[in-house]
Amino acid sequence: MVDVVDVHKSFDGGKVQALTGVDLQVEPGEFLAITGSSGSGKSTLLHLIAALDAPDRGRIAVDGMDVTRLPNANRYRRETIGLVFQLHDLLPHLDVQQNVEIPMFSTKRSLRERRAAALELLGAVGLGGKEHRRPPELSGGERQRVAVARALANDPRVLLADEPTGSLDTEAVGQLLALFERLRAERGLTIVLVTHDDTVASFADRKARMVDGVVV
Repeated sequence: MVDVVDVHKSFDGGKVQALTGVDLQVEPGEFLAITGSSGSGKSTLLHLIAALDAPDRGRIAVDGMDVTRLPNANRYRRETIGLVFQLHDLLPHLDVQQNVEIPMFSTKRSLRERRAAALELLGAVGLGGKEHRRPPELSGGERQRVAVARALANDPRVLLADEPTGSLDTEAVGQLLALFERLRAERGLTIVLVTHDDTVASFADRKARMVDGVVV
């Protein structure tokens, strides 16, 4: 599902080498944790898989698409992948149902279809009945579950999560990881999760450890 071949990435005019020849494969339906200390390159790699940035050289394919040569990166992010970050980035002036609907605005779904899909997703992440709450009225764990529902709005094949548990307490971490596992079983998701926490990584099928810009 994800195929990374000899990927290099530098910043600051080549002075900072973030990735130095990364090779990584992720199978369909797999839950992979990418681990490593701060600065090891794990978040940079995830951002390249998400087409939020481009590698200096190398190839990245997701579900058979070369994401380094996309004619429309926004469409790829909208239709193929779902993104969850450490900070949920919900809009505080909208209720949670409206936040989940945001990725669907650029699709052909009607208002009624968007609302129905958002309600179904909120139910799937355990937030049924809270659709009209605003993010500041929810706990940190609940806000992150809203972010997961939003990431799933357009039925992606791959879920990319960058330190999604970093701001959560222990109980909320367990709930979020259990949610990932359940959604994977129900929806056939491929999950790639970046974390520095070995306990979080232990929930995955497999771990890929990064050191100084390579997978070791």
